[in-house]
Amino acid sequence: MKIKGIVVKGDGQGGLLGFPTANIKTENINTLSYGVYSCSVLYKNKYFKGALHYGPKKTFNKKISLEIFLLDFKGNLYEKDLTIFINKKIRDVQKFSSKEELVKQIKKDIKK
Repeated sequence: MKIKGIVVKGDGQGGLLGFPTANIKTENINTLSYGVYSCSVLYKNKYFKGALHYGPKKTFNKKISLEIFLLDFKGNLYEKDLTIFINKKIRDVQKFSSKEELVKQIKKDIKK
């Protein structure tokens, strides 16, 4: 599956956890189910590996979002267009008992 979108400002929670994310505004996401996915992101003719979260941020009682942590990227992506290629689903969206438990799970997700 391929998704195109633009990076918009989020609430900054990913960065506070040590995993800054690109929050994506898109129109074409109707067929994607909530969950965490491995993905590749095309930006400026280069591909970057990423972990994508789509759905409600249950641990923080936040609304539905689409956000990506890029494993090998440093820089500012605000207002940039990205093309995202979904590889496979890693797990369903979960609520964690603490931020520390969430960080542990994010590390496991990235390894997958």
